[in-house]
Amino acid sequence: MSDSAKRRRPPVHKRILLVNPRLQIGYGIAVAWIIIVSVILTTLTVYYTVTDIAYMTAADPNYLDEVAQVHLALFWRVGSGMVFLVATGIFLTIFFMHRICGPVYRFEKILRAAASGQIPEGLNLRKNDEFKNLADSLVNTLRATRDAGIEVGKKTAALEALSPPFRRFP
Repeated sequence: MSDSAKRRRPPVHKRILLVNPRLQIGYGIAVAWIIIVSVILTTLTVYYTVTDIAYMTAADPNYLDEVAQVHLALFWRVGSGMVFLVATGIFLTIFFMHRICGPVYRFEKILRAAASGQIPEGLNLRKNDEFKNLADSLVNTLRATRDAGIEVGKKTAALEALSPPFRRFP
């Protein structure tokens, strides 16, 4: 394959990260939900544990202000951690789902082309994409289908050449 015929990747600013937004964002929200529930449960457990320990040791009422400060600091630390975890989870989910959605998009494209009678020679996947074995199988199946169609066409033409012409009625 010549250099001009090779498919080149577009520059970073022109690449589409959300190939299948419904799937990618859906999984991102599902992962975010799991992270949020986990962080809330962890936060509540830590909060109530610290509260119990603080109230057991706070015999003096002057410690109540310090306990309130500890609660506020705990809230902000865990809250900021939760926001970071959710944002990271959504980003990583979208990023890794891109490796799945890209090949699925290409499969749809090649199958639409095959349905319209244009069977492509190959299917180009990116370096880190998933489903490379499936892509090879799909391309081999489409090639076999094209070859079988050509063979059927040849045999049909040979049979038509052998048979007498039919008289057509009006």
